[in-house]
Amino acid sequence: MIGGGGIAQTAFGDCRRENVVAITDVDDVSGALGFDAFPNAKRYRDFRKMLDTHDQELDLVIVSTPDHTHFVATYAAIERGIAVQTQKPLTHDLWQARTLQKAAKKFGVQTVMGNQGHNFEGRNRRSAGSFERQMGLM
Repeated sequence: MIGGGGIAQTAFGDCRRENVVAITDVDDVSGALGFDAFPNAKRYRDFRKMLDTHDQELDLVIVSTPDHTHFVATYAAIERGIAVQTQKPLTHDLWQARTLQKAAKKFGVQTVMGNQGHNFEGRNRRSAGSFERQMGLM
């Protein structure tokens, strides 16, 4: 996981059954959510170092960082041949989108853009305020 706090927690439920190898977060306080949820995962502050160390072990990387880092973190995973799920917005301009598209094809990896609204059970049955309740905002 690249990003262990904030919106990253929307992916934790489905990831609890998986072998989470490493979590990267530059903020120990925010990242504590992920670090605590996956105590056996190695901790990093720099996703590039994490990818370099574990690239042969990773089947998938989930990018849940602030928006301005989505492109560079996603590209870093793709160029190492790792499938990647990135929270929205995937990119900020057409060049970035086309660059990721070309890289995914070149390196033969699958990619998907996440939408946290799809990460919750019962998405189609959601009542007003349920997202806020699940995120602890109500």
